[in-house]
Amino acid sequence: MASVMTDREAPVPYIRTTTFKADEVKFEYEQAKASIKKIEKKDQNDKLVETTTETTTAKASRKVYLKTYGHTSEEDAEHAFEALEKLQTELEAEFKVVETNKANDATLLFKATKKIFTGPALTEWNNIVDVTKTDWEAYKTTMAKFMCTVVLKDDAYNEQTNYMRERIKPMGLTTKQWWLRLQTMNRYLKFFIKDMNALKRHCGGGVNFKDWWNEGGLSDTELRRIVTTRVPLEWQQRLRLQDIGHKYRDEGEISSIIDFFTLLETNEQLRNRRGSARMTPRGRTMPARGGNQGFRNRHATKRPIQTRIQPIKQK
Repeated sequence: MASVMTDREAPVPYIRTTTFKADEVKFEYEQAKASIKKIEKKDQNDKLVETTTETTTAKASRKVYLKTYGHTSEEDAEHAFEALEKLQTELEAEFKVVETNKANDATLLFKATKKIFTGPALTEWNNIVDVTKTDWEAYKTTMAKFMCTVVLKDDAYNEQTNYMRERIKPMGLTTKQWWLRLQTMNRYLKFFIKDMNALKRHCGGGVNFKDWWNEGGLSDTELRRIVTTRVPLEWQQRLRLQDIGHKYRDEGEISSIIDFFTLLETNEQLRNRRGSARMTPRGRTMPARGGNQGFRNRHATKRPIQTRIQPIKQK
């Protein structure tokens, strides 16, 4: 049986070790804005006979701030994904227009991307980009190649998905922090796919060019399996006792399972604090007041704290 990949080996681990904060760069461009004018035609008696619309396009200067990525030793792969996501967010309208057809002009996206890359990353980007091709297909292909050959190592998609499926919840993260990190890593997976052939291998032969950068993440079923099996065994047992009919494990919202585990986690923390509070400097438990009552309290079986899952939300 192969060993589970360590956090150090994972392309994007649960716990980031770098504290590097990326710089921001200003990007100014001309944004096209369409306006629709309503035109009414009336007769000589001022009666409306026809209504038409006229669309005009005007350009307005726009300024945005983007995250940079330099591919330095202080940065990790996640810095590159954060820079790309920031670019997509700030230029959301431009991306939506361009991505409707692979032949659409993506010159603006190429210009913005050249702004976010600095140092070694900019040199590597310039070595990959073909300046004679500026359409959407060229942009997506170039960016995917950059991510999969410069930012990531070979076979990073399989390594990342295996890590996500097999890594036990880190003790250093709360249940909610762990779930947020899992969702973030799952969102990045679409950028781990180098080309259409890789997309078809990972997602099936029915995908097309528009699915690239939309598909590639783990399904809800796979995420639910991770959430229910990569936690402490005691939590898994408590979930099985509360979920006799497999409603939550098979159909319920993952957030409800996270809430259940969070409650178990909180109860454990309360028990640990109570235990620590009753220890003397010599390490012995302080007896409760009442003589024999204290003896009985010390040796009585503790009742487990009752924890119940909330009813499943009806779809």
